[in-house]
Amino acid sequence: MNILLRPKLVALCLLSSLLPLTLTGFVTARWLSETTNETARSRASTILEIKKNRLEQYLLRYRTDMEALTNSAGSLYGQNTNRLETVRDRYGQAVQQQFQNWGQETKQFAATEQLAKNFASIDWVFRDGGETISGERWPAVAANMTPSLNRFREKQGFDNVYLISAKGSVVLSGLPDPLLGKNIWHAALKESALTRLVTAALTKSSFQDFTSLPLLGDGVSAWFATPVHRGGDPDGKIIGVLAARLAPTALTSHFSFKLEEEEKNIRLHLVGPDRIPYATFDSQTPPSGGHDGKRAEVAGPGVSAALAGNKGMGAVKGVTGQAVFSAWSPLSVAPFAAAQASPWAVLAEQDLLQLFSPPEQQGKPFYKKQMDQAGYYDFFLIQPDGEVFFSVARQADFGTNMVNGKYAATNLGKLVQRVLVQQSFAMTDYEPYPPSNNEPAAFMAQPLLRDGKLQMVVALQLPLEALTTLMQHRDGLEGDGDAYLVGPDGRMRSDSIRDPQHHSVLASFADQETVQTTLRSEAIQAALAGKSGQVVGQSWGGLPVFTAFAPLPFGNGVTWAVVTETPMIQGLLPMRAIPMQIWGTAFFASLCCVVMAWVAATRLRRTLFQSVATLEDLRKGGLPAANPVGKRTDEFGLIAREIADIATRWHQVASRLGEHGGNVARLGRDLSGMARHDLATAPEEQGTKVKVGEQATQEVAVRIENNLKQIQSLDRLLGRMNHTVLQGKSTMEQALNAAKEIADRASLFAETAQQTNQLSMKAAFETVGTGENKSSRKTGVVVMEIRKLAERGRIFADEIGELSLGMSYMVENAHTLLGSISSTLQESAALTQGMGLADTAQHGQMVQIYSMTQALKGRIRHHGVVLNQLAPAAEALSRQVDLLQKELSFFQGQPVVQQPADGEAEMIATETLALQMEMEEKAHPLDPSP
Repeated sequence: MNILLRPKLVALCLLSSLLPLTLTGFVTARWLSETTNETARSRASTILEIKKNRLEQYLLRYRTDMEALTNSAGSLYGQNTNRLETVRDRYGQAVQQQFQNWGQETKQFAATEQLAKNFASIDWVFRDGGETISGERWPAVAANMTPSLNRFREKQGFDNVYLISAKGSVVLSGLPDPLLGKNIWHAALKESALTRLVTAALTKSSFQDFTSLPLLGDGVSAWFATPVHRGGDPDGKIIGVLAARLAPTALTSHFSFKLEEEEKNIRLHLVGPDRIPYATFDSQTPPSGGHDGKRAEVAGPGVSAALAGNKGMGAVKGVTGQAVFSAWSPLSVAPFAAAQASPWAVLAEQDLLQLFSPPEQQGKPFYKKQMDQAGYYDFFLIQPDGEVFFSVARQADFGTNMVNGKYAATNLGKLVQRVLVQQSFAMTDYEPYPPSNNEPAAFMAQPLLRDGKLQMVVALQLPLEALTTLMQHRDGLEGDGDAYLVGPDGRMRSDSIRDPQHHSVLASFADQETVQTTLRSEAIQAALAGKSGQVVGQSWGGLPVFTAFAPLPFGNGVTWAVVTETPMIQGLLPMRAIPMQIWGTAFFASLCCVVMAWVAATRLRRTLFQSVATLEDLRKGGLPAANPVGKRTDEFGLIAREIADIATRWHQVASRLGEHGGNVARLGRDLSGMARHDLATAPEEQGTKVKVGEQATQEVAVRIENNLKQIQSLDRLLGRMNHTVLQGKSTMEQALNAAKEIADRASLFAETAQQTNQLSMKAAFETVGTGENKSSRKTGVVVMEIRKLAERGRIFADEIGELSLGMSYMVENAHTLLGSISSTLQESAALTQGMGLADTAQHGQMVQIYSMTQALKGRIRHHGVVLNQLAPAAEALSRQVDLLQKELSFFQGQPVVQQPADGEAEMIATETLALQMEMEEKAHPLDPSP
């Protein structure tokens, strides 16, 4: 036999060494190239995530700063507006209190007794002199009276004080006046406000708001008038009116109001019903007031609202026409409860810039410091009508209107208009902004609301350089890497690192060609469409790069594109780039593999040949040669020796199988004969035994049934006895009740006899007390007889009671005895029922035994069938054993042994019979029930 094992092993070892080396070299070359590119690709994605996260945090910081600045403005708004309201209310209360004081002082002065006497004197002198001040006595009387009037006038700050008689004549005044000596009902003053005032004051104290009089020129005055009673008695006759004229200058000259240090920038205005500002108070300038006939009326929403009786505040055009924050309120200056006067307006105003600009910090305005720290370009405060009233940078847009001004069409103007309508936070993308040298600018704005009403709009101009600084931070980028932002218009939002000259923010907004080049990028288009990913693209210089891109939501539906680029290696690394040491090592390893494979194949071939020869001997039926491989202790020697041992043991097993086969054949023949004999004799014997068992079972069942009938009869008898006992028990209970009733009646009878005895004794005593006549003696005899009868009745009643008690005791004993008998009968009935149930159960068990007997008969018949089937099976087993012995003779080399040993045959027969019985049990199990 020629087995080509040696060349196969050599070729296998050679291939197993060269193939891994070749694959390793190829894979190493490819891995080096792909690893380098994968590193670049992974770095691009990682840098993209870093940039995007930083940008999102930066944009979030925008929103946070916007919230902080808005809250700061809102806080200042709340503090300052509350301060304005407080100052306004204080000022209004002070003015109102001053008018009330003037009215009260006028009433008190008019109620003095001296004034009433002087008034009567001057009035009489005035009339006696022909109702003129040119009489002889009037000047002297007036000279005595005017000092007191002037003292009152100077103390209260009135412009003049008048005494007007009940007939309307001005009989005296503190200072010479055109009204002195005139009658108010004459043609010149008949329709004047003074006439109406005096007419009302002849009844009660009255007030006339600031108005002009024909005789006093263009100036306006307010009037206080109160009646003067005769002798100063409030219940006396009214003899005239005391009138005091108040000039507007008194509202400042004789009125003091103090502002705190933090209220020094607040201006206060007191406007009359005629829209004339009668008083202005400012802590930084001297108070001013008065009316010279040339001061114009003031307008404005605050003044109109206050004069209409409404109270409020807001950023409006103030009294001077400038934009201010004003708090207004209506004010009633009428000093008397019944006086009718139109409401005035009191206003507290503060410049908007001062209202929302806290004190400087470290020598720098508050918002300017905030802008420098956060890096913002500008900060705006805008009124609800769109006017920019505050700006840190104060560019050309300061003081303009973003709703209808020249910058309304800019992105800031559109943003302000959107916030005014939506009243929510909004942002705008970068666009050229004319006030900032037409450079790109972006804005965000947020409304300041109070009680659901818009107070102002807070806006920020975002820095442009901050985005470029953020994107140009290396964050793992190599020297030729790049990262930049692109807006939806294709313009740059940050400068490119590799090409800042042509691809910067300013260049993209100035050069349309750069925009077209940017928009042709696949990565930028995908990112602007809201997609994220990575592609292989080209840099600005045309080099292949890995481009990672992602969208960045900027706000208000605006999306930017974030792009990072890392260079890539073109193609795979060439194979010749692998060092020659790898190829030299591969050749030397191949040569060693060939030599070792040749030696191993030679030794293996020799051992295998010897093992094959042993197997061929075994196939031919012969015994192997002893120790075919000598003393070899390696794996091949062990294999050869194991093959030889297996062949020897196989011959031994075949010999023993032949011997046992003969024994099994003889056992099969014996088993067949035994089955035929059992089949002929067993059914008759078993049938006889079954019949005997059936007869015995039937006899026992009949006896049990008779016992059951007798027990049922006994149960019925016990039931009737129990019923009779229960009736006797009921009768004894009735007798017991009757005995108790007799005892009760006997007790009543005894009590009656006792009462009769007592009555008879009483009658006897009475008879003895009445005398010794005959009738009395007869009555006494009768009474004694009645007493004897009563005593005998009592004795009989006691005896009946004793007998009743004895009878009751005996009835109770009989009742107890009947109860005991009834319990005993019930227990006997229960025992009888238990015996009946036991016999019934025993009868059922006998029925089950009978059923089991019938089942046993069926199984005996089935056993006969099995014996009929067992005989042919035993004969077939004998034939199969003969065939087995013939097959085993090939290994034995000798005739088949037909006669097994006696001990072995007996053991085989016993095992076969046990197997038969086990099979029968599994096929027909007996009923385990009793």
